[in-house]
Order: sequence, then structure tokens, then C-alpha cells
Amino acid sequence: MDWRRDLMLWHPRLFLTTAEEPSRSFGYPHCERGWQDILVRLCRRIEVALRDGETFEFVRIKQKMGILLVDWDTEASKSTESAIRPCS
Repeated sequence: MDWRRDLMLWHPRLFLTTAEEPSRSFGYPHCERGWQDILVRLCRRIEVALRDGETFEFVRIKQKMGILLVDWDTEASKSTESAIRPCS
């Protein structure tokens, strides 16, 4: 079982997943299992902040030298972006 793929499938509003090879999708979490809980909480926080008509997509999630790097693209109000940004 791949927790990274499952995370993407549990949060389809946040990830654009290719069905054939999820690991090749933008936003696929290239990090160790120790980041799983943090990413789950991050996804929940973002989904709560998003309003109807707003979009969010993870572009890159990777671990480098013990730090989690997260990049995304969004079309959202400034208040929504402010609610999301403190998570990063």
C-alpha cells in the first residue's frame, strides 16, 4: 500500500493525479512516511479554507535535507491564501 497515492486519492480537489502512474503526477509526495501526518493535516486545513469556485493544486512536494518543500498553484481569494500560507 502506498500512503502517498492514497493521500492524493483522498484529496482529489488538491491533487491532479494520473491514473496510470500516480508517482509521475505533479504534487506526488516525494518524501518519507514521517511527513505523512503533517501532509494529512495540511490537506485538511487547505480543504477547509477553500471556498466554492476556488482552486488549489499541489505542484511539488519533496523532502530535502530534512525539510519538507511544498509548492502549489491556486486561484483563491486573499483571505483563503492567508489561511493556507501559515501551513507552509
